[in-house]
Amino acid sequence: MDDEEKANNDRIFKHFDVNGDGKISAAELGEALKALGCVSVEEVSKMMSEMDTDGDGFISYEEFIAFAAANRGLMKDPKFIDRFERITNHHFDRFQKYNEFDERITSL
Repeated sequence: MDDEEKANNDRIFKHFDVNGDGKISAAELGEALKALGCVSVEEVSKMMSEMDTDGDGFISYEEFIAFAAANRGLMKDPKFIDRFERITNHHFDRFQKYNEFDERITSL
């Protein structure tokens, strides 16, 4: 992974990790996917199960980087990056929505 790719991955991870605790919760992932056009609770559950390899209920930075490495095409796609930038600049300041989504996803 080159420096530019690492910087991009770091920036994306930080946008998903809204509360800055170093891990992405189901609520944070769900809100990000909702903003990107994927709103299904089932899709979020599937992504969490695929990315949360240690099963602790969160996506760590290491798990995120492993996903990014396995999906380099997506993470380098200028359309994805542009859309991600526009959406995160607009949506990631509403933390109360994460709590509501977290309640829905954990009740599955």
